[in-house]
Amino acid sequence: MKGCIDAVFFLFAIGIASGQMPGQRPLAAFASGKSVFLVSSSGEVDSTIKLPVKVGEFSFSPDLKKLVVITPHPDESGGKMYLYSLESKQLQRIPDHSLGSQSDRAEVYSEPQFSEDGAKLFFNTHPQAKGDLAETNGPIAEVDIKSLRAKAVESTRGVITGGFLLSPDRLNFLLWDEEKVVDTNGATLFNLHDFKIEEPFKWALDDARIGNGCVLYRAGKSSTPRIKGETSYFVLNLKSLSSASASKVVGLSDKELEGVVSYRFPYAIVKSTQELTGDLGSGYFLITPGGTRTKLTSAKAEVVQILPHKLPEDLPTQCR
Repeated sequence: MKGCIDAVFFLFAIGIASGQMPGQRPLAAFASGKSVFLVSSSGEVDSTIKLPVKVGEFSFSPDLKKLVVITPHPDESGGKMYLYSLESKQLQRIPDHSLGSQSDRAEVYSEPQFSEDGAKLFFNTHPQAKGDLAETNGPIAEVDIKSLRAKAVESTRGVITGGFLLSPDRLNFLLWDEEKVVDTNGATLFNLHDFKIEEPFKWALDDARIGNGCVLYRAGKSSTPRIKGETSYFVLNLKSLSSASASKVVGLSDKELEGVVSYRFPYAIVKSTQELTGDLGSGYFLITPGGTRTKLTSAKAEVVQILPHKLPEDLPTQCR
């Protein structure tokens, strides 16, 4: 019960500081330099978290009381990782030991993802090296947030884990490059080898999990993804391996999803140019079903994402 009271008090404090009523909470966040900004659905900054390190990636716990940041790594496979407490304002380096092979003298991390209950943090490990995937690939690992004990998920050693997506129930990982969904013991739950993209599309790339049963993905007609009008968005049902347009399943069209950088049902954040947004200018925009577009920040922000929230009751049935 104490944890619930603390969480309510924390959200109440954010609301008072930003002029919001208690019960409302930020919908998105973006990072710039050493700061992370929490933003409301109207595009206004609710609060600012100032850190002693630059932010290249970040992930909030579901209660917004813990923040994990990874230092920028534009030319490397990962960076240093830190856990920050919004209550104590303490920052500490995690994990406290290497999780790769014994020969890894230096190790870096990427793609931090909290479990739905906030008890664990999953992330990718990498030998600190430049080069191809074979040189920089490492296992998925996890940290228990309470004890800070860390361990590698042994079943993911030797497989391509770059871009892994954790399911909301934290029971499995989508490994798009391996064409499968595996549980934490390595057992294949969904084999995607039989998933075929339709003509005239030439490639497909996953963007986000939708519930436990679906994946939002983009497919391209051209080998150059940046050509306008050549990319479409679909939702893949993991059980049936059937696809339907994102517009049909989640209510967002190809045009509305163009430039997507973050998606959590039913919201998307896209990076748009002034050419696409007219008087709104270029930048990052929150897109809601129905096409409402709200500017969140300028295009100069390094990382922008939708914050964790409880999955709504209108989640598509096939995705639950």
